[in-house]
Amino acid sequence: MSLIQAKRASEVLSVSLARLYELARLGVIPVVRLGPRQIRFDEDALAQWVRQGGAVQDDGAVQASRMTRSGVNP
Repeated sequence: MSLIQAKRASEVLSVSLARLYELARLGVIPVVRLGPRQIRFDEDALAQWVRQGGAVQDDGAVQASRMTRSGVNP
């Protein structure tokens, strides 16, 4: 697991910082929460998320995808 900061994550996903934080807040992209206001992004998890086509399911619903510091979904 390679944790990256928001600026690098926004570059990986080719989105603005504001959009990145919105996606993280909505639970659309995988994040690692270090505290209530600190998040980092696992570069490998982001790349996998992109390879899988993002978080849209077959029925069109948005899949909430969150990771905790231990890497286990809550």
